Amino acid sequence: MKLIVFILIISIIISLYILYPMVKKFLMNNKIELNPSDSDPEHKNLLREKDQLLDEIKDIDLDYGLEKLGENDYKELRQKYRLKAAQVIKKIENYEELHDISIDSVVSKKIDDEIELIKDTKK
Repeated sequence: MKLIVFILIISIIISLYILYPMVKKFLMNNKIELNPSDSDPEHKNLLREKDQLLDEIKDIDLDYGLEKLGENDYKELRQKYRLKAAQVIKKIENYEELHDISIDSVVSKKIDDEIELIKDTKK
């Protein structure tokens, strides 16, 4: 009896291992992206730059916490990157306002595109 249960569990694990890439690919192909910068490389670059600067600030905080940075260096670097991040965030806000980019409009467009795709497949 224990052998049958063991074989059954191993079979399930192997099946999941084999099916995982196919299920993942299916789910990834059918998801709706909510990223407003998909078709706008300038906006995408600004968002990427913001993320990089915020990551730098986290790294600086970590290095200071691990005592890899002195207090003066920490304060100087953190202030420098915070200022850069604030400037990039302001650029993003101005760009989004100028180009009327908002998550709501992007989601609405994606939904409209999906509806059109469904209509086309039914014809």
